[in-house]
Amino acid sequence: MSVLEFSAALQDHTYKTWFNALEKNIISTTANKLRISQQSSSKTDFLITAKDVSNIFKSITGSVNKEDVQAMLQKLADNSGIDGAKGSFQKINGQNAVLYKGINFDTITDVLNRAFTSEEIDFELYKQTEAHKDRLKEELKNDPTLTKKEYNREWQKIDSMPNFTVGTFYDKGHVISVATNLTKSFANEIKGSNNLDKKIKDTLIGVLDKYIKRLEEEDLKSANLSPKIYQTIDGVDYTKSVDKYLVEMQYSITNRSSGVASKAVIDELRKVFTPDSKEIEKVFNMSSTGEMLLNSKSSPSFIDLLATNLASIIATGKTDKKVYRGKINKSIDKELPIKIKLNSNKELIQQAKKLKAQIKANKPKNETPKVNNTSLVSLQNLLDSHLQDVVSANMGSGGSTDVLNYRTGRLAASAKVERLSESREGMITAFYSYMQNPYATFSEGGRQSIPRSRDPKLLISKSIKEIAAEKVANRMRTVLV
Repeated sequence: MSVLEFSAALQDHTYKTWFNALEKNIISTTANKLRISQQSSSKTDFLITAKDVSNIFKSITGSVNKEDVQAMLQKLADNSGIDGAKGSFQKINGQNAVLYKGINFDTITDVLNRAFTSEEIDFELYKQTEAHKDRLKEELKNDPTLTKKEYNREWQKIDSMPNFTVGTFYDKGHVISVATNLTKSFANEIKGSNNLDKKIKDTLIGVLDKYIKRLEEEDLKSANLSPKIYQTIDGVDYTKSVDKYLVEMQYSITNRSSGVASKAVIDELRKVFTPDSKEIEKVFNMSSTGEMLLNSKSSPSFIDLLATNLASIIATGKTDKKVYRGKINKSIDKELPIKIKLNSNKELIQQAKKLKAQIKANKPKNETPKVNNTSLVSLQNLLDSHLQDVVSANMGSGGSTDVLNYRTGRLAASAKVERLSESREGMITAFYSYMQNPYATFSEGGRQSIPRSRDPKLLISKSIKEIAAEKVANRMRTVLV
């Protein structure tokens, strides 16, 4: 399948007519709006294993014993007093577990809150909260830039922080996410359509299957058990069903990182599969779609097309006069198609930069780079939607010494692009801010500015540029206000 064949399928009148007649789906509606309909008790099961309980106890108290774990599993399996919440014991991969069949997503929270509420657990969570507050206060004391008024205000904020809960360390996480199953449903709708001919179906499904595979890989990276286990619980294969979800306890940082990566895939998918999309050329330059198309039979042609005005080719079927038909360098040809391991969003970004650098090296030296006329309003919206998640994903997971570690999420939540401006030359400047009290202590001149790599300005600037890379390439610079 070639790039032009895929584009032609999207532009086909029958596909456009069929797509516009569909009710809400993952391509036309955001996953957040569709999520509620998928989280009903008829579609959701919840599994919590002895290992999960053991990890929770260890996170809260620092230690664990088998008797406490078994007692907690029994407490979870017993009628907790919440209507419709009755668990049953299961043997999962040789360990005890409790499975709730047909439970509302919000009811899971009620079950967990009731089970993990005791004087001992509450006291341990209180101690951890106070220790965390002490660390934050120590950072305040080491910040010489604060006025007395600012110091007192931040001190009060720390004092008023709520106590930690189980949810501070763990999230309810779908083994296979809502977004993944909604994408599978869209693929099933294409397969079942009587209006689309076989060639169009095969073309669209071929691309969709690769997106589904990537989404499943992101889902399973944050899961606790192996896929084989999820395929044997009570006779339901949760990795294949689009109507049943299995929810488990997942580490918060891992679950959120997986969510960030999956959201990027869905955003890309929505751009690629929308009829009359103006984003196809940009998305084709991304590493994820690059891998997908470079693995096709027409990969050499695709490399050529990356250096052309692809939008003109799709619209007219004719080659633009500026098309570069140079031969591919043999050393680069050997490295393609690129292999993406999909361990994190950061790997995808690194692979994208590598591919773009390779392609750029093969362009004529006298070629003038194309400048995208990007709407500052749409770019601002893009940054507003993703900045907190990308900053969080770029932080360390707890033991890093060269970057700031994700702890409370306050720094990531405070990062904000205040405004954007564009020069006559097309350079876009993002003026951003963040909670400098207490985090400026890690910037140049602060008491904790060594190593320099922990500077929040570097973290936020890098995150802004990563988000904007698809739209403005290297035309972005950042300024702290």
